[in-house]
Amino acid sequence: MKLCICGCGQEVSKEGNRFVTGHNSKRTLEKDKLVLELYSKGLRNQAIVNEVGLGYGIVYRILHKYGIKPDGRMSLGVQKRKKKRTLEKDKFVLKLYDKGLRGINIAKEVGLSDCTVWTILREYGIKPDHKKPKDFGEKVRRALTGKTHEELLGKEGAKRRKEKASKSMAKRWSMLSDEEREKWWKNMCKARVKRPTSFEGRVLGLNEKYGLGFEYVGNGKIWFGNCNPDFINYRRKVVIEVYARYYKAEDYIPVRRVKLGKYGFQVVFLDERDLFGKYWESHCLNKIRKVEAIKWDK
Repeated sequence: MKLCICGCGQEVSKEGNRFVTGHNSKRTLEKDKLVLELYSKGLRNQAIVNEVGLGYGIVYRILHKYGIKPDGRMSLGVQKRKKKRTLEKDKFVLKLYDKGLRGINIAKEVGLSDCTVWTILREYGIKPDHKKPKDFGEKVRRALTGKTHEELLGKEGAKRRKEKASKSMAKRWSMLSDEEREKWWKNMCKARVKRPTSFEGRVLGLNEKYGLGFEYVGNGKIWFGNCNPDFINYRRKVVIEVYARYYKAEDYIPVRRVKLGKYGFQVVFLDERDLFGKYWESHCLNKIRKVEAIKWDK
């Protein structure tokens, strides 16, 4: 009498079979032991799968569980499941290349395809070859420490990367509805920077000191389309926008003025020259008072 090796205690009906019908697809402790036993005898891959009746993935998981690093080439299905690229794998590829490994040897260690390995190397400014370049160690160190695209890919490579990202983002943006775009803008502005900024803090102090009647809404409290003003005076229909010229486009002021003007607001723009000059308080007050909508009480 021969019993099923899955541990169920049932007798195997056919001669030469190891399992009762239907029992060879489940992983059990007995199957784990059998996999380890067959591996110690020198069997690999398909031979173990045929003997135990488990898939490639389960066999390899069993070996990994007991601290055995499977050797030999895995099946195509297992390779496809492991081809998920991550930042850690990118770093691992660079380190292995620095040690002198190439092509299929790196792919086996990392669990990626040959093409993905070469793509990673090219993206970090390394031209794949079969000889280790003299300056490769320096390239790897710069890549792993985190540099700009221009430093990693060169001027032309960085330009191509930016153009590709810009096209991808434009395509994604065109597919969004107005509600989704507004939500995206709000979330981005809330997470972008700590509020209030040093610029906004100066205007807050000025507002409290002279009783200008503005409310701070630059934290995403109020939106007009995709515009989130920094300060607003509802009664006089005036908003104040503070900004640093370095981070804004040349047409920032006219575009912003038109967008907020559609909602009936006049705009006062204050940049770093206004807020951090020698007589900044009087200068900012004069710019605010020049707005015709404000009638100051004497």
